Amino acid sequence: PVNPEVALARAGMAHPQDRGLLAHQEPHMTTPGHEHPPAGAGGAHNPHAATAVDPYTGKPVHAAAHAPHGGVVHGQPVLAHHGHDPHAAHHVPTATEAPKAEEGYRDVAFLIAFVIHLLVILIIAFAMGIPALNAAASEEQNPAGHTVSPTVANESSIVGMLVVAALVGGATSMLWLAFLQRNAASIITCALWTSVVVQAVGAVIAFFFSPFMGVILLILAALCACYARAVANRIPFASENLKVATAAVRMYPATVGLAFLAILVQLVWVVVWALAFYGVQAESEGDGNLAEVFMLLSLFWGQQVIQNIVHCTIAGTVGSWWFAGDTVAKPTWGALKRSCTTSLGSIAFGSLIVAIIKTLRALARNAENEARKRGGAGAAFVLCFVRCMLDCLERLVEYFNKWAFCYVGIYGKDFRSAGSAVFALFRDRGWTTVINDDLIGTALSIGCLVVGVGTGIIGAIWAVGTDPNATGSWIFASAFISLIIGFMMCAIVSTVITSSVATVFVCWAENPEALGHTHPEHLESLLNAWRTFHPAEMEACGYNARFGAPSAV
Repeated sequence: PVNPEVALARAGMAHPQDRGLLAHQEPHMTTPGHEHPPAGAGGAHNPHAATAVDPYTGKPVHAAAHAPHGGVVHGQPVLAHHGHDPHAAHHVPTATEAPKAEEGYRDVAFLIAFVIHLLVILIIAFAMGIPALNAAASEEQNPAGHTVSPTVANESSIVGMLVVAALVGGATSMLWLAFLQRNAASIITCALWTSVVVQAVGAVIAFFFSPFMGVILLILAALCACYARAVANRIPFASENLKVATAAVRMYPATVGLAFLAILVQLVWVVVWALAFYGVQAESEGDGNLAEVFMLLSLFWGQQVIQNIVHCTIAGTVGSWWFAGDTVAKPTWGALKRSCTTSLGSIAFGSLIVAIIKTLRALARNAENEARKRGGAGAAFVLCFVRCMLDCLERLVEYFNKWAFCYVGIYGKDFRSAGSAVFALFRDRGWTTVINDDLIGTALSIGCLVVGVGTGIIGAIWAVGTDPNATGSWIFASAFISLIIGFMMCAIVSTVITSSVATVFVCWAENPEALGHTHPEHLESLLNAWRTFHPAEMEACGYNARFGAPSAV
């Protein structure tokens, strides 16, 4: 196995005369000229230990505590592969240095616009929405005076079922997280071939009812099998990325708690927005189209900002795990604070682009439906084409934003600079990024299904156990609702993993050496996975020169 200190020596991170000592794993060695901490790092108790300052807390980070044998090699910055793009330039931390977040607020214009937009929605909701809702409620009458009561089960049974489903879904999701970390490669392989089997079984069944549909499903099964064979050599790389990502999330479970909290915030936002929309509808007199478009844009913008705040927070937390290990206190809280303050303008900028596309797509769908009602086949066809193009554009922009917000969360970049860094990432890594995402996404989807089914079974058992006289419809309802809750809870955990995986890929592209000082066991596994995945790309990216050729392993 690769010794991280020897790997750093091969990479030129130490003076030539010290590399022989490093190869013998002598502790407490530092690079000549770098014996002192960086500027502003403060003093260190061990003069031989390289010290860096965490830019988010201002406290010294003693990376020596995390290096093998207690020693750290403090060398020159590792250059990111961004070519000559000036917009993508940023300070790349050394192997013992946490990333330095840019100071000040970024994309201030979009920050101001988003805050004003929030204030407008709140004012409309309380000044117009609540009075309109009260007026409508006072006009409604219940002439029969009947009260409605549950016919399937009483309220306590329903609440109990929801609580049990939530607890089982949450616990099973965390167990799935641990299982995923230990068996990532097997799960990815199983997920790929499961899709082939499902398509093949569906084709056999379809032949009894519709031979044409059976042929289509058989072709799809063959295509899935070809894809599974084609990407088989990429599974080790994807699985190691997944293992590292789950390790970071398990070390900081607050990231999962933040994702669940975001669901509640989303709910509050939808309620406030609905009040505002009701108020606008009540006050408009036939000419409220422009106001409705603004409200639709507002809904999408708020939802996107909340989701991307969580994504940037996870990226910042995983970045801290990668560069500083466990030396930073409460990294999730620090990353959340940055996402809600200095980086909020950048988040609002990227989120607004997606919100505009979503709004245009919704308008195109509405216009398409109206054209169909009027019998305009030609107009409906054109609008359908426009809607499909907008849907593709939306998916592309959302995928781009996922990577851009990793740079926002880790380095505190403005959105435009983060976008330049993403283009450089895809230029240097190409389809590796996309296929890596697809393989991991397939495994996470299987996990959501497994957790959902397991929670549904527990829900059915609970319904029978608490009420021996329960009807079949109530048992089925309990199982189905529990399945949905379990699936959704695992999906929330999966979004955290997805964000963490993207961050790991970015950190690996920017500075893999840092992982050798904070988590050397993961550096070794990622190096081996890269060599298994594509030796030519290891050479093209300069990793063989920095960590040694495969023959040296």
